[in-house]
Amino acid sequence: MVEEEEEHVTPHSKLIPGAPTFVPKGSSIAYVSSPLHWGRQLILAGSNVQKVYVSDKELIDALWGSNVESSDPFHFLNESWSPAISVCRWVGVICGSRHQRVKSLKLSNFALTGRIPRDFGNLTFLVSLDLGNNHFHGNLPQEMAHLRRLKFLDLSLNSFRGEIPSWFGFLHQLQVVNLRSNSFTGSIPPSLSNASRLEILEISTNLLEGNIPEEIGNLHNLKSLSIEQNQLTGSIPFTLFNISRIEVIAFSYNSLSGDLPNGLCNDLPILKELLSIQKQA
Repeated sequence: MVEEEEEHVTPHSKLIPGAPTFVPKGSSIAYVSSPLHWGRQLILAGSNVQKVYVSDKELIDALWGSNVESSDPFHFLNESWSPAISVCRWVGVICGSRHQRVKSLKLSNFALTGRIPRDFGNLTFLVSLDLGNNHFHGNLPQEMAHLRRLKFLDLSLNSFRGEIPSWFGFLHQLQVVNLRSNSFTGSIPPSLSNASRLEILEISTNLLEGNIPEEIGNLHNLKSLSIEQNQLTGSIPFTLFNISRIEVIAFSYNSLSGDLPNGLCNDLPILKELLSIQKQA
């Protein structure tokens, strides 16, 4: 069981001026830290040099300092993500009070550009990750499967691509997954059904194909399922309508076929919204 910790909220009013890190194209960087100095040391070298991050501070700073390639138009990060102060006081960061490890990272609506670094999976105390409405791209790194405490994941309104990872099924604490409005391809992985605590699954407006897996019906805690505006085909599995807690089912603007079950409204008394408009052939 994951131990709940008291939250420490970053005060946005205490900002310390800093400067953004610029990395020449074709270079890669590594961060090193010393017990005597928490500042960052940039190592510019050839593209074969690996990135090494040795603390939560370096891991999070990597999302901006080394992997993010463009701007911070609101200057929140430039001004507050200073090596002179604790990472727990950075804008968008919440730490657990006991271990002072990062448990929440909220960087939505910052207009950031880049990729999620592979080392990000070392933020093993992370419970909530919100990178929504930025310009992140690329595949989700396999190393994120190590985020076993993760409950809330919002990557919506970015440009992520590749398949929805099957390792989501290993994140048994997940309650909310929002991947809306990206460029994910392939099929919906049946392994999602292993995330048995999932309550909200939002994967609309992507490029997903194939059938809706029947295993989704095993998500007995699911309250909202949105798979609209994809390229899904086949029939709607009746197992979806066995989820007694479901309140919203949205699968419009796909190429699904078949009929809805009789007595649907009686079997799902708390269903509030059912959207099933299909593309015209």
